[in-house]
Amino acid sequence: MSEKSTKWKSLFAVCLVIFSVVTILFLPSNNPFNIGNTYTDSSVFTYVGRVMQQGGMPYLDTFDHKGPLLYLIEVLGLTIHREIGIWILEVLSLTIGLIYTYRCARLYGCERVSSCVAVFLTTLSLAAFFFDGGNIEEEYAFPLLMIALFCFLKYFLTDSITRMDLIVCGATFAAVCLIRVNMAGFWFVMCLGVIFDCIKRGMFAKGTANESHHAGKNDKGRDRSNSNNLAAMILYFLIGAVVISLPILLWLAGNHALSAFVEDYLRFNLAYTTGQSGIRIFQSMNGFLKDTPLLIGIPVMAWFCLRDRRLTDILCLICYPVSLLLLCLSGHYFHHYGLLICPLFAWTVARALSFIEQNRTVQKRKTANVLTLALAVCMLFNSTFLSIAGYIADPLRHVEKQPQVKTIVDEVNGHTLDGDKISVMGNCNSIYLLSGRSSASKYSYQDPIAAVDPEILKEYLRDLQTLDAKMIIVDNTCSFYDSIKDDVKKVTDSGYRLLDRVEQMEVYVRI
Repeated sequence: MSEKSTKWKSLFAVCLVIFSVVTILFLPSNNPFNIGNTYTDSSVFTYVGRVMQQGGMPYLDTFDHKGPLLYLIEVLGLTIHREIGIWILEVLSLTIGLIYTYRCARLYGCERVSSCVAVFLTTLSLAAFFFDGGNIEEEYAFPLLMIALFCFLKYFLTDSITRMDLIVCGATFAAVCLIRVNMAGFWFVMCLGVIFDCIKRGMFAKGTANESHHAGKNDKGRDRSNSNNLAAMILYFLIGAVVISLPILLWLAGNHALSAFVEDYLRFNLAYTTGQSGIRIFQSMNGFLKDTPLLIGIPVMAWFCLRDRRLTDILCLICYPVSLLLLCLSGHYFHHYGLLICPLFAWTVARALSFIEQNRTVQKRKTANVLTLALAVCMLFNSTFLSIAGYIADPLRHVEKQPQVKTIVDEVNGHTLDGDKISVMGNCNSIYLLSGRSSASKYSYQDPIAAVDPEILKEYLRDLQTLDAKMIIVDNTCSFYDSIKDDVKKVTDSGYRLLDRVEQMEVYVRI
């Protein structure tokens, strides 16, 4: 290869890395040029973090049904910096995920340029299809999935795995379970793959030397080593899981929040995911199957399975439907759920690029380059990605420019003091965050959780009647409004006056 060709390849790789870096810097909606622009879910998580920062506990002092590790991440971000600390953690999270995307590609034998292409395409899959504003549970699970994928691939592709790798696998599994448990399907599939591989080695221990997984060992030694290795792997995996989960569970128990955690995180989420019909789940899955990473990833990996029948290819193909089913159990089609597919897409891209490099001909290389470019263009010009690019074009855009939110926040600040509490009916926690006020009720939002557990709505109404909220903001478009509007009217008529109507929101202030 000529020196000129090498320089051009290096320049190309640098350009891909720069593009990926710039993208992840501007990808979160609350980046430094867009401070305060938190989407619906993100604002809930940040609010819980703020309650904890002020001495409260999740599940006890404020309700949400995600795992405690997510809220600890929010607290850490708010501690780093009130406005951009969470963004810093988001960028760090995405950076770690993309670094391990690169390492996975290198593990497959990809050259540096091809590995940078894998990072570039993974970045596009994040930005163009699934990111949905950021500061969401899937975003923080992404690097954990990529780290675990690297450890598992290291085992399958190099036949070596250290104790620390196993501990890391267990730790990442526990961490994801403590963010949102239905994101952990990847570990179940991969662990079953490891167990199958160990059993297979034992079953074929008396075969020929070239059939053995560890050449150079006698059959008897290999049998004994396999069983010991499997037991040791399970042990170190469990150690990693305990190292992460035990301190968090002890922290919850020490603050009398363990039973509330079980109620809100486990029982509530079980009801949330099992109350949907098969049709709703299928409709949700169908929505994701239209996205390019799945349209490309599943057929490509299926082709590799049919061609080579490698265990790693089969496991990747199994992970696609398992992950898709778990993320669609709620029956909802939210784009950010699809972030769980990005590690599988990165895996598929690394496998495909490795195959191309190992089967090089001029014609094949040209065809692969054209297909890769076409895929990148399709993903690059996806409408969602173009909206992300708008952050660069309009760096001064701010959530407070949204007339509805800005007006309400100004009215809250003008009619309340710092210590006063308010209540926002519906789901708009950004009002709490931007005004600096706290919720009078444990339920800072009620939609859609009231549809899962009607007792939540009853308790919220009792809070409105008994707690001294300085202001009440009523969203008359929330899903349950018609069923409780008479009860709300009794509350507002008894001690409040209508201050303003801002589109679908009614703003009441205590007389």
